[in-house]
This record gives sequence, structure tokens and C-alpha cells, in this order.
Amino acid sequence: MSLLDKISSPDVRLFFQAWHALYLECGDIPRRTFVDPLAFVCALPKVWLYERQSNGIFLNLLSGEEIRTCWGVRMKGRPLSEIIPLGGHKLVEQRFSILLDEPCIIHGFNVTQTKHYSYAERLFAPLADNS
Repeated sequence: MSLLDKISSPDVRLFFQAWHALYLECGDIPRRTFVDPLAFVCALPKVWLYERQSNGIFLNLLSGEEIRTCWGVRMKGRPLSEIIPLGGHKLVEQRFSILLDEPCIIHGFNVTQTKHYSYAERLFAPLADNS
């Protein structure tokens, strides 16, 4: 069974298909500048974008409208440790680091307690620096 067969959310599927097409075209992890948001415009409300800084901190560059509404906080420009406090960010940072160091795609489901409990299908996909 392929990863595409395991994805249940149409938005997650759309994002994966756009990312995977770029991966096949590039033959490697696609650069951020190669990503055309119009290729997965329906999924944008659910997209996060983080960048690992040289000091290892993950900084939020983008979070879609559904994410901002669910979490109820402004995220852009904030480190993950401020968005997920009390050490909860460490597990997510571990996932992000694996994703960037391996590189690989991570897919799964989780329940998150934000303003409310939310159930979400997650797909973590790496992007290369533009340099």
C-alpha cells in the first residue's frame, strides 16, 4: 500500500500530490521557491511552514487560517516553543529534525488540545533552502 492510499483527507492528499510531483521533477527535496501554492490552494488553510534556524530553533513562517482559528494565537514569526509551551514542542521538533536530517515524509493522525480538542491528519514534508 502506498502512502497515497493511506491518506484520507482530500486536502492532505492534494498537498502530497503537489509535493510529490515536485520531488519527482527535481529528483530531490524540492526548494521552497519551486512550490506553487496554487497547486494546492484548497489545502492552504491547513498548511504550516516552519524553518529551522541555525541555532536549531524552529520558527513559524506561515500557518493557514484553520490552524490559526483552531489554536487561537498569532504564530507567524514565533518559535515553536512559544506556540506549544511547557516542553510540548520538543516532540514536534524531534519530528521536524528527523524530517530534515533523513530526509523523509511523516504521515499520521493526532489529537491536539488547543482552544478545543482537534483531530487532524498530519503530513510533514521537507523543503530545501532556497540557497
